[in-house]
Amino acid sequence: MTKVVFSNTMESAGGRVVIRGDLAGQLASLKQQDGADIILAYGPATLGPVASTPGLVDEYLIAVHPAVITAGPRMFDHLTRDLALELVHAEVFDAGSVVFHHRWCRTKALLVSPGLAEAGGPRRREEKQMSNYIQLGDVHTYYEEDGAGEPLVLLHPGLADSRAFEDYVPELAHDFHVFRPDRRGHGRTPDVQGPITYALMAQDTIAFLEQVVGGPASLLGHSDGAPVALLAALERPDLVRGLVLSAGVFHHDGWAPGAIDLDDETIAFFTDYWGAVAPDGPEHFPVVKAKLDRMHREEPTLTVADLAGYPGPALVMVGDSDEEVPIEHTLALHRGLPDAQLAVLPGIGHGGIDTRIVIEFLTKRAAEA
Repeated sequence: MTKVVFSNTMESAGGRVVIRGDLAGQLASLKQQDGADIILAYGPATLGPVASTPGLVDEYLIAVHPAVITAGPRMFDHLTRDLALELVHAEVFDAGSVVFHHRWCRTKALLVSPGLAEAGGPRRREEKQMSNYIQLGDVHTYYEEDGAGEPLVLLHPGLADSRAFEDYVPELAHDFHVFRPDRRGHGRTPDVQGPITYALMAQDTIAFLEQVVGGPASLLGHSDGAPVALLAALERPDLVRGLVLSAGVFHHDGWAPGAIDLDDETIAFFTDYWGAVAPDGPEHFPVVKAKLDRMHREEPTLTVADLAGYPGPALVMVGDSDEEVPIEHTLALHRGLPDAQLAVLPGIGHGGIDTRIVIEFLTKRAAEA
């Protein structure tokens, strides 16, 4: 929950700062004042409601610049562009103030200006290149969307996040509506109390398919994302049209000796990489790493016989230079899935995928369905 001040007047009221008119020129002074986590440039009187819920305040599309955030959520710290926030739940707790649950997307320019307001409010953004949050149970999940077409959900490696797929998105988004959620304790999705398990992340993925995608999709899981995708497909095969498992394992014994033991240099890299966007801050990295270390030692625990539970089309992909997953384990994964193809990528290590093969596999199987 985030405290926000709505107002069309600029004044100091009860220790809070409220603003009016143009956001430009006010940011420097507002940033130094206390009271609100986020201060909005335009309130209800300017935009007008786009939806209404009985017992709650009207919902609005609103704009805020990250420079005005003082003690607000750390999830905004990494942003350098303006934000568009959409209210999805709000309650009045004080005159002119609300507590609200929000969604946001990155934009190239401030979405709200007096000119746009006079024209009836901001235009809707294109479907591609959107960033949002959604509450999936107790996990405040960040995700990105790109492209249009059949849905494809990308599940990132461990300790990484949706950024890991950035180089692949332009090509994939040409053919698919690509979703990239950050799993619990990864990227811009905060950690939650309790352990991190593959089973919990698979349940989060199922909830994502139901609540965000809105139905069946293809899943592509790389490294740690592979067992998450596999478990989701085994639990809900009706929601998984196609399954791509890249450089992953179905049993924790499938990792090569030492693969899950990170050296100091790698830990330092992930501390910076993870901490750059983590809402919990870099100081929380050892907590998440300890949770994942336990998970990697003890999970997943599927057998070859269990793999028969997903009857749909699958592509098992691994690099011939992958030193973290022995080829014998990958071959067992391929043989265990009833309708699977195998792609061994020449000259590729643990970190690579081949988008051409992925696109060809998914589009061909979709045409045959």
